[in-house]
Formats: sequence, structure tokens, C-alpha cells
Amino acid sequence: MSSAPKSSLTVGVLLLSNEGVQYLDVAPVDLLAMMQPQYMHALGASALADKGVNMDIHYISETGESLFPLTANVKVAVTDSIKTSPDLDILMIPGPPPNFVAPEAVGAFIRAQADHAIAVLSVCTGIMPLAQSGVLKGKTATGPLPLIPTALRHGFPDTKWEEERRWIRDGNVWTSGGITNGLDMMAGFIRTYYGDRPQVVELVLGAANVGDRPVEYREEEKRFGMGVGQ
Repeated sequence: MSSAPKSSLTVGVLLLSNEGVQYLDVAPVDLLAMMQPQYMHALGASALADKGVNMDIHYISETGESLFPLTANVKVAVTDSIKTSPDLDILMIPGPPPNFVAPEAVGAFIRAQADHAIAVLSVCTGIMPLAQSGVLKGKTATGPLPLIPTALRHGFPDTKWEEERRWIRDGNVWTSGGITNGLDMMAGFIRTYYGDRPQVVELVLGAANVGDRPVEYREEEKRFGMGVGQ
């Protein structure tokens, strides 16, 4: 992230599995969207609007169906299929059911976006299609704690799996643990990538009341906070 951060981003949220993606897993994209100039105005901080970040946000599914199911009986209006999606600056992968197996076309889409994106971010069980794509080979990553000793460590031995931290960055790939750790990860990404505009960053994170938890899990969270995000 040595080049100047962009003031306009093309963002994609990849929705996978007709059994439903976890509603809360999608929330981190809204944290990113709060960086937009119109939100600065809404927060009464119009003086910072020129430091905001314009965004074109796409909701992408494999086939481009009009409505995609999330949990809690929510449906998202899909804007693109993996074939019609533009090149993305940011790709976020929220969690499908943990037994989801990504078709090769989805894996190819993830690999292609990862080749040029500023960041690819997986939330909770979104780690499964990301790992299946091959993008994590040779990298350090994390995911829902119950999946690391079983599906992840055994299924993807070419990745170093981390169980101590809520989120991990390795190059342009960011991975997170359970559901709300996606918000911690997005806060970390925003602070890292937009470190040149700290007033905007801290205004947004303060307004959302996120970004203050330590990166390391507390011991009781490792023992009892083992819920899988889907």
C-alpha cells in the first residue's frame, strides 16, 4: 500500500450459495461506505467532505440473479454476475454456509480480482471460497476458530492458519475470524489504507463504535466465543 490511496473506489461484495449468506457478514461494506462525502455531511462534518472517498458498490453473484437471499429473510438486489462484474479495487467475501464448495468459475473470478485489487477481504466462512480459489497458498490467514483445526488446516495445508488474532493481513489479502471480526478487519483496513486522512477515519469508526477491540482474542473468547458465522 505504498502508493497514494484512491479517492474513488470500485467495491464488490461477492454473494455465494442460494442457502443464504450471513446478514451480519455483509455489514463491513457499510463501514467502508461511511467514508463517502455524503456521510461526512450527514455526520455534520462537511469540512471533511473533500477528504471523503467516492464509491461504486456492486453486489455480485455467480449468475447475477435479481435478488439474493441473506439470513433473517433479507434479500439483496444483485447488480452483477461474475461475468459482468467490473474490475474491483476492493472485493469482500461474506460467509456462505461452511460446507459451501465454490465452482471453478467462482474461484477464477476471485483469483482474477486478487491479481489487481487493493484488497480482498473475507468475513467468517467467506474464508472457504477464498481458500478454495487457491489465493491463500503460501499465505497466513485466519477464519472461524472451529474451522481452523478441521476444515481449514486439513483441507488447505499450504496456508499458515492463525488462531490468536481476529484478523490477518498478508499482502493484499485480509481474512477475519467470526462474524463481527469482519468489522474489526474492515476498521484495520481503513486505518491502514487511509492513514493519510486520520480525521475522516476516526470520525467514521467513532460514529460506528467499532475499531477499538484488540486484534488478539481474549482467552475467554477462544474458549467460549467459538460460534461459526453461518
